[in-house]
Amino acid sequence: MVDYTGIAFALVAAASWGTYLVPIKKFGIQNIFHTQGAIGIGAILFALSILPFYGSFTLDPAGMVAGAMWIAASTLAIFAIKYIGLGRVAPPVGTIIIVTSFLWGLLFFNEHLSSLTFAIIGVAMLTFGMTLVVVGEKKRKDLKGYILTAIAGILWGSLFVPVRFFSDLETSFFSMSFAIFLIGIGMLIATRHFRKRETLTGIASGAIWNVGNVASFLAVAALGLTVGYPLTQLALLFNVSWGLLYFKEASQRKSFATLYAGAVIVIIGSAFLSYSSG
Repeated sequence: MVDYTGIAFALVAAASWGTYLVPIKKFGIQNIFHTQGAIGIGAILFALSILPFYGSFTLDPAGMVAGAMWIAASTLAIFAIKYIGLGRVAPPVGTIIIVTSFLWGLLFFNEHLSSLTFAIIGVAMLTFGMTLVVVGEKKRKDLKGYILTAIAGILWGSLFVPVRFFSDLETSFFSMSFAIFLIGIGMLIATRHFRKRETLTGIASGAIWNVGNVASFLAVAALGLTVGYPLTQLALLFNVSWGLLYFKEASQRKSFATLYAGAVIVIIGSAFLSYSSG
């Protein structure tokens, strides 16, 4: 039977992760490390606010490692956005995350699937659909932006690996948030230039991101790494919608048909992947 609660959590994560970089894009980035540091403050504030309901006030090494991996990936992604735009970062990074997390769950953690065929079809459709959902003009620094995006995707796709090997999801949640905060504070101190707008923007982004983070923990707990985490990458649809409709990153109307086709393929692929867990 399909776990609709897990799917709902995955969709909440997708909405949050597809939105958390919007404040940064909207108000501009003068100092990436300053902004990333402020994100850590937002992350820990949200983690503390839900601690009575989820998480454990302990320092779990696996969660700390996951936090360090996340902040490295996030910093690389912010650099990539500066080079190639929000709408062009989301598709490739989402594709890499899906493939990476699916392979970890299937090959290393031997997670049970009711239909491996449905799962493979779903991942293939998600991956192919994301290659179509690209908006924005090419820039001279495209290659550098995509290299950073690829590294970020691999790190994000492997985020739950140390937790699954050495700990459990709920115990590691607060530790992950604390590691992001701790490293972020170091970044803030290192910048030596505290800008109110960037700080507030980063805090807002960090809180929005961590809403998605706890939802992703619950999705993976319900659906497994093979299905739960790839479904959170529907964040692509939210990300690209912001880039297309709000930031006007698409330059040619003729690309709209391809974009919409890619979105439909992504949604159908997510349905196949969801039913593979039933």
